[in-house]
Amino acid sequence: MSGGKAATRPHHVLAILYLVCLVSYVDRQVIALVATDIQRDLGLADWQLGFVSGTSFALLYVFMGIPLSYLADRRNRVRLLAGCLVAWSIMTAACGAAGSFVQLSLARVGVAIGEAGGYPASLSLIGDLYPPERRATVTAIFFSAVPAGTLISLYIGGIVAEAIGWRWTFVAAAAPGLLLALVLVLAIREPVRGAMEPGATPPATRARSPAEAVGLLLATFARLFCDPFYRWVAFAAALGSIEMFAIVIWAPTYAVRTFALGKAEVGQGLGLATGLISAAVMILTGRIADMLSRRTMAAPILMAAAGHGLCIMLLVAALSSRSFTLFCIFAALAYGATSASGPMTIAATQSRVAPETRATAAALLVMISTLAGYGAGPPLIGAISDVATGEPAKRLRTALLLGLIGTGLAALLLLRAARSARQA
Repeated sequence: MSGGKAATRPHHVLAILYLVCLVSYVDRQVIALVATDIQRDLGLADWQLGFVSGTSFALLYVFMGIPLSYLADRRNRVRLLAGCLVAWSIMTAACGAAGSFVQLSLARVGVAIGEAGGYPASLSLIGDLYPPERRATVTAIFFSAVPAGTLISLYIGGIVAEAIGWRWTFVAAAAPGLLLALVLVLAIREPVRGAMEPGATPPATRARSPAEAVGLLLATFARLFCDPFYRWVAFAAALGSIEMFAIVIWAPTYAVRTFALGKAEVGQGLGLATGLISAAVMILTGRIADMLSRRTMAAPILMAAAGHGLCIMLLVAALSSRSFTLFCIFAALAYGATSASGPMTIAATQSRVAPETRATAAALLVMISTLAGYGAGPPLIGAISDVATGEPAKRLRTALLLGLIGTGLAALLLLRAARSARQA
């Protein structure tokens, strides 16, 4: 164990990392709350609004995740995380000062660059704070900040936006991150890499030239994808994230079309259900996986596969519901079941790869999931809905049901990964 404060108080560190993840998701999603006001004041077209909301963020988030994960594997992760937190908080506030489409796009790019270092550094820290038999639970707790951020965005963010306007809403969203960065630096010390692995010794690090760094990074990629387990998990992450992100994006629209409700009422219902139910499902899944890990280290992967299978049944139930309340409950359960696969696969990967490659391994999975989810999920479901027949609600239901094909394939790939883990 490390001699630092972080090693002796892992739960305190986990709580701080949870808050970092929560702030990250709120800062990322707050633009969705004030999109209409931004469009009116800046005179943006729909495609421009879509670009600043998603594309400008997703592309740079994915691109910067790799070099920042490289730094997280070789430098002080606490300082890196604090620096990234300060950067994306400042750029979130800068969104409120934007006076044009270009300025807002650049500010969103800045938010993405900062947030790209959040997951790699945080997940690498978790791997050195908890032993393998507890990582599924704590990783699930960490990621449960995502649905909690949804709840905060829909409720508190909406109230703040109505009270002070969209520009000051960005500033208000940025303030907690700056305070949290100070807490990170003062309260957490860097733990020893590999501290939780039996017989592990801290990896040696030295300054490298850019060419050496690129070569080492490419070698790390090759080593990861030479492992059949990691390949199956990566393919599953791509296929499973398509429907997962589609549920988040299209569930409100489907509810408005089907139940003839206002956007505010739909947002409140889905926000509460997602924030509470999905978070509980993720944490419960992690706890069960850790309990089963005493019998087989493939347990987190098996739980991830089961989650995808449950998602299929639960989403079918949601799309068949004639009650908005039941729709919210089943949709939140479906989202929680499928999104739990992320923490489970990352926890299993963190226990399998070398300590000095954990951040890179996690960043690659997040990158693949983000590209497939943000990049392909929502537009693919929308395109299917456009060519389907029937009324708008029926067309969207058909598209969401067809999207479950990817979820089923992801479950099968994870079962293959589990077999690979058992053989190893």
